[in-house]
Amino acid sequence: MRSPPPEVLASWPKPNYVNPETRGPALIIIELTALSISSICLGLRLYVRARIMRSIDWDDWLMLVGAVRRLKGRDGFRE
Repeated sequence: MRSPPPEVLASWPKPNYVNPETRGPALIIIELTALSISSICLGLRLYVRARIMRSIDWDDWLMLVGAVRRLKGRDGFRE
């Protein structure tokens, strides 16, 4: 990847290290929305597999284990 030319770098505004603009609340809202949607989808899948199809296979158990580990914050990269 190439770096931008000096005239482009000169046109950028100076960084604000004293009072930076943050987007923390928006990130939390997006994360909780995605978590809710994925949890609902997983719950519906497990419901269909258990009640309607009457067969829960190994992939369903792996999805459940992965979801529980993700909710606990243990995704395997930060242990």
